Amino acid sequence: MTCLYCCYCLPVQCLEAFTQNTAHADARILSNAIYAVATCHSATVRQECMPLLEDTLLPAFHTAASEAQPQSVSNTMYAAAVMGLSLDMHKLLTQLPEDFWQASKTQEIGNTLWAIAATGQQIPAKIMQQLLDAFMPNLAEAKAQHISNSIYAFAVAQHQIPSEQLGQLLTQLAHITPSNAQSISNALWGVAKMGVQLTQRQVELLLQRLVKCIDEGNAQAVSMPLWAVATMGCTVPPHLLQQLLDALVSMLPTAGAQSTSNTLWAVVTMRLDISMHHLNMLVNDYVAKLPAAGGQSVSNLFWAVSSMEHPYMPQQLLRPAALQIIVSNQLQDMKPMELSNMALACGLLGLQEAALVEPVYERIQQVFTSSVADPAAPVFDLQGLTNTCWAATVLNLQHRVDQLCSMVRIAAAKWDRTTIKDRVQLYQLHIWLVDQQDGTGQALLGDLSHQQLEDCRTAWFELLATITQASGMQASVFSAAKQVPGLKDLALETRTADGLFSLDIAATTESGQQLAIEVDGPWHYRQPDRQPTGSTLWRNRALAVRGYTVVAVPWWEWMSLDKAAMQQKVDYLQNKIKQGLPSRQLQQRQRDALESK
Repeated sequence: MTCLYCCYCLPVQCLEAFTQNTAHADARILSNAIYAVATCHSATVRQECMPLLEDTLLPAFHTAASEAQPQSVSNTMYAAAVMGLSLDMHKLLTQLPEDFWQASKTQEIGNTLWAIAATGQQIPAKIMQQLLDAFMPNLAEAKAQHISNSIYAFAVAQHQIPSEQLGQLLTQLAHITPSNAQSISNALWGVAKMGVQLTQRQVELLLQRLVKCIDEGNAQAVSMPLWAVATMGCTVPPHLLQQLLDALVSMLPTAGAQSTSNTLWAVVTMRLDISMHHLNMLVNDYVAKLPAAGGQSVSNLFWAVSSMEHPYMPQQLLRPAALQIIVSNQLQDMKPMELSNMALACGLLGLQEAALVEPVYERIQQVFTSSVADPAAPVFDLQGLTNTCWAATVLNLQHRVDQLCSMVRIAAAKWDRTTIKDRVQLYQLHIWLVDQQDGTGQALLGDLSHQQLEDCRTAWFELLATITQASGMQASVFSAAKQVPGLKDLALETRTADGLFSLDIAATTESGQQLAIEVDGPWHYRQPDRQPTGSTLWRNRALAVRGYTVVAVPWWEWMSLDKAAMQQKVDYLQNKIKQGLPSRQLQQRQRDALESK
């Protein structure tokens, strides 16, 4: 019988003969046979032996387990997890004495915990803690893999590791030599899933160890730690991020789409910079793997590129072939939050591509209608509702007004849970609706109560009140504007007549045309095409409704004049104003329209 453990090309006939004598086999011999099959190099042999294992050997091991040693239990559980066999691990572990694992090796306990995690079986916290308590006295002898398996298993089981023990595990993991990237990755993922907050110092020690062995890892070993660090609210030092991104780019041929979207999500969540080189490489590779991407992955990627300090226009994902995949496949799989994030991304980027925007809003309408009709259906949370409304506002989706108002009514019913940001977004929707109705309609009044609308107005004006000081670039443009012939009534950081909008620089031409000279920094433009973002487009439309000609001064154009003489700056502004001014006939029509309101 004992020869079975050594036979890695175990013939089925040999195993069949062995199963005829299991009544005389002890737990160690049964475990050896099971483990031998699981570690056999031949997939065909493993497949053919599975019925014998499940029907005969595993039940026999259950019967003999009370006399088993830790290694036999560990090997059996490991084998069952590797092969996907039906083994009731809860029942097996429950029949063991409480002190069963006290003399165990860390490898035995680590493999046992890994098997629990790999099968996703629910094991009581008490049993898991007994395993960990037996693991800790021999922590100094543990390998990195065994430590990470322990943390990973607790996270998958949704159990907590006592803080003192977790600290000891992580400290040991950060100093083990040799280590491996997957172990550190799994440990950080586990900590984040448990909702534990590490110190920045602990994070950096683990990341430093990760970088040293990242060449031996895979793309997931880069993306998972970045996701974990971002989830914990910590950050990655720039030099370590650069090394991790370099490693990820080199691994792209074997990477999955999820690794790219998780990485970008993490980088943006941590408000870190990413080079255009890395960004292009990651998005280009993502497009190639788009058919295999899930809805959450696509939503996360769009959210990430649109939420950067300098929003990135993923033109590669807006080509017809890619759009067809997204609309036909991923949009249909998205949950409410993922759909609202898609809408938000469209708004942030100021997308004019109806081939994406319309299907997004159509799918949102379908899911929203289902959630209203069926209490058991997935619902949009308040942030999702207000993000969707805001995006439609900046995208000027006038035909979606009824859809948006129905969402506002849901938000109104949960008013005590709305945030300042929610209220600001709703007031932007209100302003947009008022502008569409030439200032005569009630807009959101009726969908929101008088008090709720006043709450939104207060939030909006509190936001405006934070804009109190002009930037250095604004001051520089203002100095040049004062020397432009024919401009009068110049004011720096002022408001529109209704007080709803802040103007970088206000001025009036000789003909009486009001100007809003807007000094637009990088966040007003997408990269790399340098087209205005959604917020900028909405601002421009709103100012135009109020009778202003918007004269945008892009940051890169003004910076190119940094060393130029003042007269060159004046000439530049004068030309910008001339280009922006409408014809005299149009000016007169605009004045007539304003006077008639």
